[in-house]
Amino acid sequence: MKTQLQLCDLEEIIFERDYSKYLDNYGPALLDLQIPFLNNSRFQLQKDVYDGVCISYSQFLVKRDMEISGGLDEPTVEMHFNLKGHCRARVDTDPYKRSIDIPENQHFITYLPEPQGTFNFYENETSKFLEINFTPAYLYRFANIDSQTMEDLLNSIEKQELWHTDFQARISTRMHQIARNIVQNPYLGDSRKFYVECQVSELLHLQLTAFGPAPKQYAPPSTPDIEKLHFARDYILNCEEDLPNLHEIGRKAGLNEFKLKSGFRQLFGETVYGMFLTQRMEKAFRLLYNSDLSIAEISYMSGYCHQQHFTTAFKKKYGVTPSKIKRSVKN
Repeated sequence: MKTQLQLCDLEEIIFERDYSKYLDNYGPALLDLQIPFLNNSRFQLQKDVYDGVCISYSQFLVKRDMEISGGLDEPTVEMHFNLKGHCRARVDTDPYKRSIDIPENQHFITYLPEPQGTFNFYENETSKFLEINFTPAYLYRFANIDSQTMEDLLNSIEKQELWHTDFQARISTRMHQIARNIVQNPYLGDSRKFYVECQVSELLHLQLTAFGPAPKQYAPPSTPDIEKLHFARDYILNCEEDLPNLHEIGRKAGLNEFKLKSGFRQLFGETVYGMFLTQRMEKAFRLLYNSDLSIAEISYMSGYCHQQHFTTAFKKKYGVTPSKIKRSVKN
């Protein structure tokens, strides 16, 4: 897997690397480049490469309008998250020569049989984005996900046709958190790889959900209700025992059950119980890596009476079993 970035107006290559030799060295490749002849514009890239996956976190501070071309040397599925700033992009092989505006805090999925394109950045603007690229073979492990978006994506791969989601969606709070987890991955070796795969798996599921059938639209929560929803979220995240029912959580937050459910999904991008279960699973993930507790003990602390139920839920969420993570830590 080879990546190249080039300044279009000067035909200057600012970044080029073949990552195939890094596949067994699970750690980030870093670039921090300041370019005097471009008014000290700055480019920072962090790349993590695994077998079938390339993760790129980029920060650009450009001091003048700039056009950068580049891409990969093999077909790719890309999960794109525009975390800060806005830009325009076009794919070289798009028969319609479309130029797509990518606003801040938006995400999309695309399949690029020939992943070469151009990005336009704007004067004195900082851009930050996360790109996760899969080989088609890597994506097939998710092929059983029940999603029209996944079906359309797999069909485009089969036909070798350019494809992207019909619209761009807002990056949810949970997506931002996972993006930070991926960029700030504290692990090394196989543990680093397992951690990334788990985070990427959840992020893909969230994206597919975002591009599913449009949910019924409700009026956005009011400012007082937003404060109450944040209280409810903090209560859920700090809950050590079994989560109370929605009526009780709403009573504590000062919201009726309808406002709690609809407002929670609009504001945080997931359900009340979804956030609670995610919090418990993340705690279990950390304990598996960082404690000497047995899987049975961690299962019980996570609210599961039966270890097998915990193992099933954990594997469904992260794609690996707790025992596999325990073995990787010992090794």
